[in-house]
This record gives sequence, structure tokens and C-alpha cells, in this order.
Amino acid sequence: MTSPDETSPDNDLQKTLKLYSEGKPLFTRAVLEDLDHHLEKGEKKVMIRDYLNKEHIYDLEIPDWCADSADTVRIKYNGIETLTNLHPDEDRVSWGTRTMMITYGSQYKYNDITVEKVRAAFERQRGAWKQSKTCKHFTQQFEGFTPGQVAAITKIVGFALGPVAYLDVRSADGIGPSATNALTQHMALLTIAEILKQRNGGRKVKCYTQDPVNKGVGNEFLKTIGITSLDDPKGFLEVDDKTLVVSIHPNVPVRQVIADLQYPAAMLWNTVEEPVKREWEQKTMDDGDVTWIFPYSTDPVSSRVVRMAEQYDQLPFDDADDWFGKLTWYVRKHKKDA
Repeated sequence: MTSPDETSPDNDLQKTLKLYSEGKPLFTRAVLEDLDHHLEKGEKKVMIRDYLNKEHIYDLEIPDWCADSADTVRIKYNGIETLTNLHPDEDRVSWGTRTMMITYGSQYKYNDITVEKVRAAFERQRGAWKQSKTCKHFTQQFEGFTPGQVAAITKIVGFALGPVAYLDVRSADGIGPSATNALTQHMALLTIAEILKQRNGGRKVKCYTQDPVNKGVGNEFLKTIGITSLDDPKGFLEVDDKTLVVSIHPNVPVRQVIADLQYPAAMLWNTVEEPVKREWEQKTMDDGDVTWIFPYSTDPVSSRVVRMAEQYDQLPFDDADDWFGKLTWYVRKHKKDA
């Protein structure tokens, strides 16, 4: 018989910390491939083992209990911070020891937005991008990459580049801030691909993105400009040692997933800084209810992310027009170049 202490949240937490310090990955290609297989085949259920090897069964169809509010199946990824921070009131880890799990939500509906309207917005914003200081700096920064570093990149995978179809027709430009940033970030992907093509003797660079918010009209438009949209978790599975990963303020721990799965050729993502221990905060809502706020971002830096970043040359991204936020280029170090 198992004693109460052996199954306590604190005991699980200590086991998790021990396994993590020993190098056990939170995320593995085998688990992602199995989940992808189940989703692609339209299976009704999937079993996912948690960090302590316990089995959990999830519905891959919308359950009755949330059918009125949900219309899509999502994968939730839990980083090491989520697995090792006890909730102040409940004295437990909110998601237990589950590094990956299935959740359910609703897909944003783009009323009256067509591919043609998105394309028109894209063309308007393209002019602003081409003439911007950010684009100029962006292009110049590539000159600092060595031939070997550039040659190592054969494809680009973007994560969380934003909702290209989320147009705000009431705004002055008919685009709005969310779509402006999203369209610009996808333009940057195409700019990178074009520069790589030029520097690599005309070799085409494939572009992929993974962002559920673009499902439907957004993905249809991206296809017309040469960007292939991938369902979760196919984007992660596409990453290999010849990939440039572009990730901008994602709501999943992209950096921790990548650190476990595969060190890419290069990354352009939120600047990696030494992790700092943070505490839960209480917040009083507008209705007077008091809630606890989780202390970490959705894409926190772990010790593994820091260790990965040390293997790359680093160059701060110059975002003069504030379309991207605080990003850094990470390009794999080469001891000897052609």
C-alpha cells in the first residue's frame, strides 16, 4: 500500500525537481508524434503519460460538459515552473505532474473577413514594413551572420506570430494594432526567407507557422503568400538542426519545448535572461473577487533554456518601430567557417 506522503503534492514536486535536475525531458518527440498521430487519424481518445509516468486519458472530441462553450481541442504544455509552484490556497500544483494535456476552447470567429480583405491589409502594411527602420536594421543584421551559419538554415518555423485576420475595420487604417503586428511579423518571416535565398545561391527556404488563432481565413491567406500553416504539434515536430525558429510572445512555453526536442540552427525569439524566482500575487477583480496570479509568463526561461542559449552567438534585435518587442537573434556557433 502507498503511504499518503508518497502521493502528496509536495512529494511529487520533489520527485519532479529531482528528475528535472537529472536531465529527464519534459517534452519528447515520441509523445508529440503519438499525439499528432491520434489527432490526424481522428481518434476519440489519447493516453498521455505525465512526468512521473502516470497515465492520463483525454477525449479528442469535445466532451458534453463543455459542448456549449467549446468547439476546438487544444494541447496545453506545462513548463517546469508550472509543475513546481504550489497554489497558495490549495497547497497543490495546479496541473499536477502533467507536462502535456488536452484542453478545450472556442475558436475566434472572423465575421465578414475574407482572404481578399486580409490581402489588402497585408499590401498596405507591406509598404510601411519595407520603409521602416526595423526592416532596414533587420536586413543589416543578417550581414553579421557567417556563410556557414546562413548555409545551415534550410527552413523557418514560426510560432505565435499573431492573428493576421483580426482586422479592426473601425480603426483609422482599417487594420488595427493586433493585425498590424501579426502581418508585420509574417512579413519578417518572408524577408528572412528571401535574404537566406539570396545568400545561399538561390536555394529556396520553406516557411511554416503554428498558431491556432489563424485557423480558417488566416491560414488560407498565409498559403497565398507562401507560408504553410501547421496544426499543433506539427510545428514542433518540423523543427530540426537546420531550422530557424521565430517565436514572439507565445502563450505556450515554446522555448522549453524546443530546448528539450531539438537545438535549431538559429532562433529569433524573446531575449533569454537568467530566471528569477517569483511569487504568486493576489489581485482584486472588478467584481470584488480576489484571485491569485501565477508568477511566471506563458513562455518562461528555465535553466535548460539558458543552457541552450549559451551554445549560440547572440545579437539583440533592433525593433525601432515596436512591432516585435524585446527579441534577440541566436545563431549556432561555428568553430570554423567556409
